[in-house]
Amino acid sequence: MNEALKAADFRWLTELFEGKTGIRLGPEKVGLVVSRLLPRLRARGVEKLEHYVSLLKRADEEPERALLIDQLTTHETYFFREPKHFAVLQDFAKRTRSTGAPLRVWSAACSTGEEAATIAMVLEELALPQGFEVVGTDVSPDVVRKAQRCVYPLERGAGIAAELRQRYCLKGVGDAAGTFCLKDSLQRRLHFRVGNLLEPMPQLGRFDVIFLRNVLIYFDDERRRRIVENVLRQLKPGGLLLPGHAETVRDCSPSLKALGPAAWRYEPAPGSAS
Repeated sequence: MNEALKAADFRWLTELFEGKTGIRLGPEKVGLVVSRLLPRLRARGVEKLEHYVSLLKRADEEPERALLIDQLTTHETYFFREPKHFAVLQDFAKRTRSTGAPLRVWSAACSTGEEAATIAMVLEELALPQGFEVVGTDVSPDVVRKAQRCVYPLERGAGIAAELRQRYCLKGVGDAAGTFCLKDSLQRRLHFRVGNLLEPMPQLGRFDVIFLRNVLIYFDDERRRRIVENVLRQLKPGGLLLPGHAETVRDCSPSLKALGPAAWRYEPAPGSAS
């Protein structure tokens, strides 16, 4: 399809997307938007871009609007991405071993769950006496449903060491050929929920470590600071915040103290931690 997306339609689509996610798509993203619209046109049997936009505007098409938001959202993820962070997590967990409350880790913007599953593998290897829990959240209900299944294409497991695959993964057979899933013992450590990082989420409780990776790059400075502020409300004093290696949080809070590349300790002033 060589049809161009009308400027007014592009503006309406990007305003809808920004209103739902907080992510602003500039004019340079028009090609990306069109390429991600096309599967939905085919699914709905619509021939023209303008007709699909008209369909989206109908009051009874909220489900289709939700599918579009998911289609436009980037969900790139894989096991053991940016592996230095998992070494930082491992070191932190070893130093905080206790018989007290379970270690809690939040995978914010978890997509289909590979990051959360990686965290669980790393912590399970340590046999922590206090146990642990990993919570993943994402703004997209569809990817959260996928994360909850803990089933992945075989190629997604390329970054998992062979011994870890053997201990924690099961290869699919029959109708599930070409996939693998996590063993039940690991799945029980994982909990996935829908959540928008632009909104406070006190219902999640407090965490010892928060992974906030490769999401801040999609937001302007104001929203980036709001997200970090919301996330820090859920981080225990002395806990770790791990943003992506290409992201900065230095200007977001004076309570963040650098530990190394893309690793920060949360040290709020006495009496200021919520």
